[in-house]
Amino acid sequence: MTLENIRKIFCKKLSDELELFKLRKLQESAESIYNSAFEIDSMINIYEVLMEISDSATLEALLALLSVPELLGDFYLQWARTADSNWQEISNYIYKKIAETTAKKMEGVVG
Repeated sequence: MTLENIRKIFCKKLSDELELFKLRKLQESAESIYNSAFEIDSMINIYEVLMEISDSATLEALLALLSVPELLGDFYLQWARTADSNWQEISNYIYKKIAETTAKKMEGVVG
């Protein structure tokens, strides 16, 4: 098979996975869909990035990615773990900035 054929198969796999994900989500309640907003947005973003990457990916990389059964879901789970740690970092930063801002404000009131 040529690189171009493998790219087409890869893109079809991604499209099929995203379509199946959407169909599964549509079976859920409106509230559940709403609560899945981060997951839905992430899956679409991962799909778009992988589609873009497919244009320049090597044959070896495409074949390796094709071997992953649920590629979008796998990338999402890995991303979600990273996002959780990023969320904690953002949360810690915000609490720190609130404390600093409060301290500065209190200095102005006291001084």
